[in-house]
Amino acid sequence: MPGTNVPLVPIGRLGAINGNEVGIYLDKMKQYEQVQQSTSQTIASKGWMKNMLHTIGGSDSTENADFLIYMNGYKAIAQDTFFGAHVETFAKTSVSAIEQQQSQRIAELFQEGLSYVKYFGHSSANELAINLNYPENYQNNGKYPFMHVSGCTVGNFFTYAPARVNGYSGMSLSEKYIFLDHKGSIGFLGSTHFGIAPFLNYYNTSLYSDFCRNMYGNTIGNQIKNTLQTLGGNPGSLDFYTRIHLEEVNLHGDPALKINAHAKPDYVIEDQLVKFTPNIITVGDLNFKLDVKHMNIGRGVRDSMRVTIKQKLPNDTIRVLYDKLIPATMYMDSVSLTVPINPITDKGLNKLIVTLDVDGRIDELSETNNTLTKDFYIFEDELRPISPYNYSIINQQNITFYASTANPLSGQRQYVMEIDTTEAFNSAFKKSYTINGIGGVIQFNASNITFTDSTVYYWRTSTVPSSGNYIWNTSSFIYLQNSTTGFSQSHYFQHLKSGIVNMNLQTGRKWEFNKYTVGVKIKNGVFPTAARNAPDFAVEIDGANDIQSVCGISAIIFNVFSPFDMKPWRNVYPGTGLYGSDDVCGSERQWNFQYNLLSLSKRQAAVAFLDMIPNGYYVTVRNTSGVDPVTNTYADDWKNDDPVNNNTLYHRLKNAGFTTIDSFNRPRCFNFIYKKADNSFIPVYAFSEGIYDKLVIDAVCPVSKSSGTVTSPLLGPARSWSRFQWKGARDEAGAGDSVYFKVIGVTAAGVETDLMTVDSTSKDIDISAINAAQYPYLRLQMYNQDTIQGTPYQLNYWRLRGQYIPEGAVAPNISFSMKDSADQGEMVDFKLAFKNISQTAFSDSMQFNFVITDRNNAPHPVTLPKGKVLISGDTLMMNYRIDTKNYPGANTIFAEVNPNNAQLEQYHFNNILFKDLYVRPDNYNPLLDVTFDGVHILNEDIVSAKPHILVNLKDESRFMALSDTALLKVQVKYPDGTLRTFHFGPDTMRFTPANLSSGNNTAVIDFMPYFPEEGYYELIVSGKDVVGNKAGAIDYHIKFHVINKAMISNMLNYPNPFTTSTAFVFTITGSEVPQNIRIQILTITGKVVREITKDELGPLHVGPNITEFKWDGTDMYGAKLANGVYLYRVLTNLNGKSLDKYRGEDENTDKFFNKGYGKMVLIR
Repeated sequence: MPGTNVPLVPIGRLGAINGNEVGIYLDKMKQYEQVQQSTSQTIASKGWMKNMLHTIGGSDSTENADFLIYMNGYKAIAQDTFFGAHVETFAKTSVSAIEQQQSQRIAELFQEGLSYVKYFGHSSANELAINLNYPENYQNNGKYPFMHVSGCTVGNFFTYAPARVNGYSGMSLSEKYIFLDHKGSIGFLGSTHFGIAPFLNYYNTSLYSDFCRNMYGNTIGNQIKNTLQTLGGNPGSLDFYTRIHLEEVNLHGDPALKINAHAKPDYVIEDQLVKFTPNIITVGDLNFKLDVKHMNIGRGVRDSMRVTIKQKLPNDTIRVLYDKLIPATMYMDSVSLTVPINPITDKGLNKLIVTLDVDGRIDELSETNNTLTKDFYIFEDELRPISPYNYSIINQQNITFYASTANPLSGQRQYVMEIDTTEAFNSAFKKSYTINGIGGVIQFNASNITFTDSTVYYWRTSTVPSSGNYIWNTSSFIYLQNSTTGFSQSHYFQHLKSGIVNMNLQTGRKWEFNKYTVGVKIKNGVFPTAARNAPDFAVEIDGANDIQSVCGISAIIFNVFSPFDMKPWRNVYPGTGLYGSDDVCGSERQWNFQYNLLSLSKRQAAVAFLDMIPNGYYVTVRNTSGVDPVTNTYADDWKNDDPVNNNTLYHRLKNAGFTTIDSFNRPRCFNFIYKKADNSFIPVYAFSEGIYDKLVIDAVCPVSKSSGTVTSPLLGPARSWSRFQWKGARDEAGAGDSVYFKVIGVTAAGVETDLMTVDSTSKDIDISAINAAQYPYLRLQMYNQDTIQGTPYQLNYWRLRGQYIPEGAVAPNISFSMKDSADQGEMVDFKLAFKNISQTAFSDSMQFNFVITDRNNAPHPVTLPKGKVLISGDTLMMNYRIDTKNYPGANTIFAEVNPNNAQLEQYHFNNILFKDLYVRPDNYNPLLDVTFDGVHILNEDIVSAKPHILVNLKDESRFMALSDTALLKVQVKYPDGTLRTFHFGPDTMRFTPANLSSGNNTAVIDFMPYFPEEGYYELIVSGKDVVGNKAGAIDYHIKFHVINKAMISNMLNYPNPFTTSTAFVFTITGSEVPQNIRIQILTITGKVVREITKDELGPLHVGPNITEFKWDGTDMYGAKLANGVYLYRVLTNLNGKSLDKYRGEDENTDKFFNKGYGKMVLIR
């Protein structure tokens, strides 16, 4: 805007010099927006968008502390609404110009994904004080952060740089981040000139407020513009330093870019966020610790949400562990619980159900990721019967009994089995067997039993406790000689396992309908002085007042109730009253049988009505009286209706128990209830005092159900079904009984469907049309009704004929091996046996499920090849070699055979195994050794223009070979500042991997470059071991000097004077050592007394040399020379020419030589 520092439109720049660079940035923008628009709402796809990196690069601890205060202020803004960021902060810790120690973690963060990278500290256009200077090292394809640097000149990419045309090597830091293909950043914000910390802080605080909160989700251009408006919108009051800082800000990238933002919150719970401690839970633990984290991968809002954590027990009961209203999560929150274990109800397969925002109060990006159901097991040190199957039909003698330990890795124990013909295990037949063994499949051979035909046997198993009670698990079967296989319920204790509704099975083995009591309340009063409203004339059954009101006065009203369910008789409405009763005058009176007491014929009809009521039925009696005596006839009047035969209403009621009926001699009301012809019920009756008081009586009436059902437990699973058979009988002759059966199909998922209804005349039904693949389980249901006698049909047995499915179990007691602990990188062999203990073969190759859950609770499924088709009695092995390289720390191994019951089995609890594996982490750094032509050089030493640089990386691990070229990186910075990364090939740089069999875990690089340009180079070598431990806190850096001209310096002997021996010190330049070097030693008269050849001198190289050879003061024949002064000179030859003299900087050794001759002094 004119006169301000605020642009009319947001401005961004792209420092591209060709179309290829523009294309690279355009492709990154497209990819960036495509990722933002993805509909996948998982932590892997969107969680990284909440990540921020804060880095601090001060020159000393005081600056770092000051900058950290600033950065903590930005962090607080970012973590709040709306961004809800996860921020990691790194500060420079050394005094070196560039800090590299934290590089590894920073590289990991780039790979995981970052939305925003903030740097505050010293910088230039090409580097920062924290090592963020090599974006090519970051593997962050598709996860490009926005870079924001507060320092000096880092945003200046306008300076003329001839090397820029060479591409990446000549780019400024900002250009490198923007133009790296599929790497780097999506935008870069920095100052083009110098920065002053407090003023940079003003700007940063305002920008953070805009992009994290005030203008969240807007473009970065508009957010920057708003910050400029906020800080610089009033030029008249703007101080100089604030203004120049606003003017220096340069956005490198698209101003229309929207930094990762979300329209709504999205609360996520995923498997890896839930952790159980211990990993393997047993009932002996008494409790376990549960840690549940949940994450918001969307917008952070200030709200509240309800979180529930439930435990679904093996019997499908739901236990609520946590139900609270908590503040809505900005980024991540957690709930930690200590959950008690009930050993009776909790053992077996449990499910944890975590639900976020249970009530759906908060509008989210996705509602499908709010609930997680996670299976977990609570093991009991118990033994469960598995064969013969429960309720099965056995048709052969001398069978083997199999049981499985709930914990397949139980140690050496004693196990017991008992068998009897009663579930009480107290008959004379009872037999007991014990066996010793370790966990897995336990086999009992009961050879001393002869089964009796059509007899049900109960058998139970347990571990033998060292103290306390046995933990028994019971199963049953029936022996039917020459029978086909299937499932049967025929014995008392078996029938008790059925779901029985409104019925019961007496200990005398007789089925009965359930008995219960009903409360009856009868209300009455003289009309209209005591009662005038419908509810005042009511018969209430257990509080229900459906029966109320009357049809006028001068009447007697009967209500009749069945002794089965207390159901009332219904009169006709509308229409003529039944049984000679008066017509019903309204729907509320349709249960009344009302007779006019002023009419003799009606009184006689009432007598006939009472006579036809079946014995055992309940009858309520009440009259309707007016205040005038003439509105009634009375007891004496009724008595005289038939004084000879006593066939009167008076006599019927008095004989029924209304003993005070003679008191009905004036206007008043009465209530009476009795049970016809049943003296077990004591009649209840009462009169009102007169015409003004209301009358209420109460009675408790015993009744029984007239219908009920018996529903079997799940029977099966079966591979095929053939017949349904049952046997039973009526309890007594006569009408009233009604019975039928349902065959209910149950899928493997537990969905039930009625398949057929069978009447009582069909007792052997073909059910082969039922598809066992669809309905491997069946459930039987009997419906029983008797409204006359109240006696149910007596079920003896019901049976389902069919072919059994197979049953297998993990059998560590046959074969199991796996270490408890190992060194990282060590191969751990897992081996587990699985046995088919049934008489049926599996129909297909066996599948396996193998999961390694690491120390971070992240599951790592492993794909294993299928096993063989397992026939009856056969065993297969589950084998896997675990490479522990990626699993340091505490891990849990989960092995499952036949996962998800891919081939249906009778049981699945015995198909799984959990095992802890601790991997000792490799925390040792490898050793890096670098030599030039066999020598460890000093910084800025002279080396050959064609050196042989040998890099050795050695690691202590005995298991993780340094065999990957990615473990080593070699870079050379040339004299012009260009940094070149060398790659492995057959010529310049060769890689020799380590060979663990040799006992030496060392990788070798043979690096033979050619440096044609004279000057100072810098070699940068980084190395790490297989697990990422770096060879030192910082990379190896060494500067060296290349001089292409072949020369040799003055050769000095050291020490000089010497007594025993002296070596020779000199420097060679060029690219190779001369073919011939000779040192001649002469007397002062010029006589050569010793000539030392190149071979004698030992290894020589281009650069500084100190010879391994030491002259001991003897002549060419080995004779000791006399003390004194000797002369020496050096003769060289390289390709037929002698070498010129090399003089190093500040070197002045010529004064020790005269015409090429030096002096040495021998003093013995």
